Amino acid sequence: MDVGRRVVVSMPLATLWGADDRDLAGGPVADVGADRIRELLRAERELRLVIALVGEPLRWVDPPARFDVWKRELASRLAEPGQPIFLDEFADETAYTATEWRLDGGPVVVFEQHH
Repeated sequence: MDVGRRVVVSMPLATLWGADDRDLAGGPVADVGADRIRELLRAERELRLVIALVGEPLRWVDPPARFDVWKRELASRLAEPGQPIFLDEFADETAYTATEWRLDGGPVVVFEQHH
């Protein structure tokens, strides 16, 4: 997905926006861990993943690429909800927290990067 010029300025995110930089209707449901993410990946054919990093535009992962991005980039760096994050325990000292969101278009999992 092409991205606009809008960038993440703080986390946790209060809203998501699309390529046109307009806010999307919907909001966060719950912080999620690996088990819930795997469940959503299997159950939701159109599940979108969004990766947020302060100072960067939102990175929307198209549904066909979601399994690859999850396995290659996110799964090993996911911090479980409610647990402290010790960056030295993650590859490249980069960790992600994940939140399930419900938008008009369906479920989305937002990964916020910590480094």
